[in-house]
Amino acid sequence: MPPDPQVGQAFPQEIAPGIAEDEAKITAIGDPTEVPAGTYQDTVTIVDRNPLDGSSGEKVYARGIGLIVDAAARLTSIENA
Repeated sequence: MPPDPQVGQAFPQEIAPGIAEDEAKITAIGDPTEVPAGTYQDTVTIVDRNPLDGSSGEKVYARGIGLIVDAAARLTSIENA
């Protein structure tokens, strides 16, 4: 994830030629996202694309939490240590 994400910005997720070459593109910033663990406002949404097999999926990250949505998977709980 870039340190100052901007909508439309693209970046590599993995760089292993011929093995893992996933690319990400930021599609939204700050969209409220509701998951079982709560609703998050400060989010970054990306579309992750695998050029090797053509698959893609959406991921949502929340500031201070990390990954809260990965395709059908949703964050269900969080514990503060």
